[in-house]
Amino acid sequence: MPTPLQSLGAAIAVGLVALLLSSGVAVAHGNTKPLHGGVIQMMGEVSFELVTRPEGVEVYLVDDGEDVGTGGMTAKLVIAHAGAATEAALAPGGGNRFVGTGVTLPSGARVTVIVTMEDNASRWTARFTIP
Repeated sequence: MPTPLQSLGAAIAVGLVALLLSSGVAVAHGNTKPLHGGVIQMMGEVSFELVTRPEGVEVYLVDDGEDVGTGGMTAKLVIAHAGAATEAALAPGGGNRFVGTGVTLPSGARVTVIVTMEDNASRWTARFTIP
């Protein structure tokens, strides 16, 4: 028969396991792994994946684990590099993707992605630094 001290230790162990399991579920929102070969930035529950390709850039949006359709939204990049800032428009590319054909991001640039919702008032933003 276990002693009172052993019973207390078992109860504490069970409580710690329950706490660890419940805390893991609470923070497991959004997507933190790149799905398209880019870099992820989380803003609340929304993950932005910025992908650079030879033909331009792509931005993928996922909200709380669900793809966000980009139809009806607008997006742009604000690119700060070498003391100057430029803007590049992104077009909806189907599904949860925006595309910027011909956009290049120089190493060291600070890039802000600004997505404007269909209501033209609500916005999501994310900031990246290009390695």
